Amino acid sequence: MKKTAFECVRDGYTIRGFEFSDGISEGKKPVAIISHGFMANQKSVKRYAKLFAKSGYLAYTFDFVGGCIKGLSDGSLDKDMTLETEIADLKTVINYVKTNCCEYADVNSITLMGCSQGGAVSAMVAGDIPEQISKLVLFYPALCIHDDAMKGQMIMYKFDPNNIPEKIHGFANIYLSGEYARVAQKINIQERMISYKGPVLLLHGNADKCVPIDYSIDAFEKYRESREDGDDPDKGVFFYIIEKGKHNFTFSKDRKAMAFVSEFIAK
Repeated sequence: MKKTAFECVRDGYTIRGFEFSDGISEGKKPVAIISHGFMANQKSVKRYAKLFAKSGYLAYTFDFVGGCIKGLSDGSLDKDMTLETEIADLKTVINYVKTNCCEYADVNSITLMGCSQGGAVSAMVAGDIPEQISKLVLFYPALCIHDDAMKGQMIMYKFDPNNIPEKIHGFANIYLSGEYARVAQKINIQERMISYKGPVLLLHGNADKCVPIDYSIDAFEKYRESREDGDDPDKGVFFYIIEKGKHNFTFSKDRKAMAFVSEFIAK
């Protein structure tokens, strides 16, 4: 396995990540760009990058600007991260790959994969630029973010939804920008994501207490309804429930989920 660092810049912030490759196969390879979840970092999705690389892909991980407690990219959680900045970060990484890696990357075959908040971001980016995305993989996507912001409780962060402070206190003196909640209140994730008409794989555990599985069930139905009737009974949209799976899959649940990913990308 070959691992190479890369950097790109968005609005003066440096985004840092890694490219994974099997280092063996020749010719242009399809691309997978994998987005981590809220407060996590790219280490949490490295195993998925390795799966894609072993399947002949060039796989890219990166840390969102201000999106990690401990990340390699610039920015801080209490002032620099919203859903819109993460959308801009992912689009910047896509542009980096298309511009700098086109000699060995098949930039006409780009798969986006995202976990939790990274799943919501990946879904919206695919909806924004559907002609650039070939496949979409969503692990327990946090499609509840808008609703949670309207209620004034986002995971461990509680606030008055009608009077959001500049900084929101959560736990262990880790603050979240009030702008994060304000942007989340305005954004319509479901409406934005269904502009993407390509193949979609959704995976969600039915024991997830962080993001209710009903959001993925609703997304599955919306994706299917948005597609024209045709010869494909699945309409290119697949949804698998991981039995007893919680938010962030354990090793055994992850193995089951990754088997579904392998099958999906091989189609």
